[in-house]
Amino acid sequence: MQVAIRKARAEDAAAVARLFHETVHRVNAIDYTPSQLHAWSPKIRPDSFWRQRFRKHQVIVAIADHTLAGFAELGADGYIDAFFVHHRLQHKGVGRQLMLALFQAARARRVSRLSADVSITALPFFQNMGFQLARRTKRFYRNQVFRQYHMVRSLRR
Repeated sequence: MQVAIRKARAEDAAAVARLFHETVHRVNAIDYTPSQLHAWSPKIRPDSFWRQRFRKHQVIVAIADHTLAGFAELGADGYIDAFFVHHRLQHKGVGRQLMLALFQAARARRVSRLSADVSITALPFFQNMGFQLARRTKRFYRNQVFRQYHMVRSLRR
């Protein structure tokens, strides 16, 4: 599968919003209850929400066959705030290409360590990409408790 990675643009906001919501409800459903999924993403957020995130973080998107295949957000400090791959494109290499692009972007910013608080569902992927478990955490969001894993990865050569 040919995947192009590029910086997110304002016109990507609607597709990112839809991908985020659908991925939460279709992919994460194996590890979370319907109440947790609804708390996590009760509806598709407006484009303005995502455009604001595009300004706050370095957001990259993966495009396959002219369609949004995934997106990832990287903070200036190396924190990965979001990392999602389209539910139909799981286990096809899109996530790996996105993560490798994040590694490259972080190194270009002279960031030597990445971190993320990942879901139960994402834990195996992050481990496969060389992240180490720093600690187990719980997040309280909209009256729901979410088990998460704080992961770290050094980018030093």
